[in-house]
Amino acid sequence: MARIKKVHGEAFKAKVALESVRGELTANQIGSRYGVHPTLVNRWRKELIAGAGTIGGHLIPSIDTVPAIKIPGGGRRKRPQAFLADRAYDAEAKIRKAMRQRKIVPYIAKRKTPN
Repeated sequence: MARIKKVHGEAFKAKVALESVRGELTANQIGSRYGVHPTLVNRWRKELIAGAGTIGGHLIPSIDTVPAIKIPGGGRRKRPQAFLADRAYDAEAKIRKAMRQRKIVPYIAKRKTPN
């Protein structure tokens, strides 16, 4: 019989990772408390620490909250058509992917290229 893969939500991952960052319990103790493998606890903790200083984690929700824009000549555009950014936003490919999923063309400068 095949095992069913569990899909954990972002809120659950954040809760487990925060408890791991606090350092009061080991990864094994946290894993047994929440029913996940200790490797996942450590992975989610590392992702939380790595993503704490990035802008990308706040970028996508802020794009989703952009109000409708009035267009000269009538009509409304609900989302921007393009996204212009410097090299700092090119750190993760998921930003480009998220923009394309929202039908926004990402114009982000490539890292390690001359100006």
